Amino acid sequence: MMCKKIKAVGAVALLLLLISIVFTACTGETKPPKPTEPSEYSTAVTESESTSATSATVGADGIISTCFLIGNTRNVQSPNQSLISEQLWALSENKEAFSVVVLDGKPDASSYSADVKLPFRFFGKSANDQAVIAKLTKNILNVMPKEDEIDILKGLASGAKAFSKSAEEKELIVFSSGISTEGVLNFAEHPDWIEKKPSEIVDMLDQTKSLPDLSDVHITWYGFGDVEGAQKELSDFNYYRLKNIWKAILEASGVRDAASVFDDMLAIEDESAEAPKEYPPVTPVDFPEMIVIDEKDIGFVRDSANFSDEQKAIDALEYYAQCINDIGHTFYIVGTTATADTIENCFLCSQERADAVKKILCESYNVPEALLQTYALGQINLGGEYAWRYADLDGNNKLIPDIAQKNRRVMLIDATSETGQKFLQDWTSGDIAKS
Repeated sequence: MMCKKIKAVGAVALLLLLISIVFTACTGETKPPKPTEPSEYSTAVTESESTSATSATVGADGIISTCFLIGNTRNVQSPNQSLISEQLWALSENKEAFSVVVLDGKPDASSYSADVKLPFRFFGKSANDQAVIAKLTKNILNVMPKEDEIDILKGLASGAKAFSKSAEEKELIVFSSGISTEGVLNFAEHPDWIEKKPSEIVDMLDQTKSLPDLSDVHITWYGFGDVEGAQKELSDFNYYRLKNIWKAILEASGVRDAASVFDDMLAIEDESAEAPKEYPPVTPVDFPEMIVIDEKDIGFVRDSANFSDEQKAIDALEYYAQCINDIGHTFYIVGTTATADTIENCFLCSQERADAVKKILCESYNVPEALLQTYALGQINLGGEYAWRYADLDGNNKLIPDIAQKNRRVMLIDATSETGQKFLQDWTSGDIAKS
């Protein structure tokens, strides 16, 4: 009888032990590992809630399969906290590690790295697990640039070098507006580069051996075109052109299906993130919002609307036709001339030239006529903030040849852009002055 009681007690004890083990695994009573932090992080967080990228060290022992490329600067929106957390949860399933490359003027190969190792759970995520992910997310958000400006090309190259060689899959997650202000692709110094065809930009980078090797890297890019602070919001046309430039760069760098890289989800979805607010300065870029098509591009016969080389004109307008068709809203085609004839004749010539450009766009590239509105200025200028043509007469009322040449042109303007809205305002105001 006593033996049976002992066996019963033993069975109950064993059952309680098993329940305790299961309960611990389910609820997370065991403490997860403490997240590795950047060197000097504890001091930096206490004083300024941020840590310098250059002072951070690699703290990951596991396989680095994910790299976050983050630009914490004044002209871009803060990274999306939930997107970072979701990626960390995914890493925790394989107990892998991540690295952070901060986008500044001199991106480091690895600003901060850490493991994502959580205890095994039978059911759900424990409060302790969530605390670990929240801490790691905050650490990532608090890795701050030390150098002014942003060199995105170099950042991509550094990100590609941050992975472990043994990583089977390499995921580069980019949080950036796409506006690079340092390095080879410096839009702050060359805002007019946005007017170049993507192939021209790729050729330039290829010649200077500036294309990063991204052949075995999968990229997801968030926050493209999302700006704030002093950086002027991109017009639809410039957003489209800038994205096309980066698509071409990524494709030339070995990224497969580069068109699917960009995710339209906002860089930040709410105000709950505790990201630092004292971001380093970045030069705002004022991109031109109209395309100037002059005689070197399409070539009109002097004092007429006939093309000197029609096939050259058709080829020159191909990319712009693609842009208009893809964007799908109205563009203005505005013609101007030099002050070389009567007001009436110049007005007529500029109208015919604008119509000639419209004809190519519609007939050669199937741009809907409804998307194109033509305007003629001839030798007159519209009053207002913008000078829509150059003053090409000197003090003696003589034509200045070099400036006159600049006025023999057609302008293509996105109607929804700030420039387009100002043009229409000047046009409808009736305030016309001789230049």
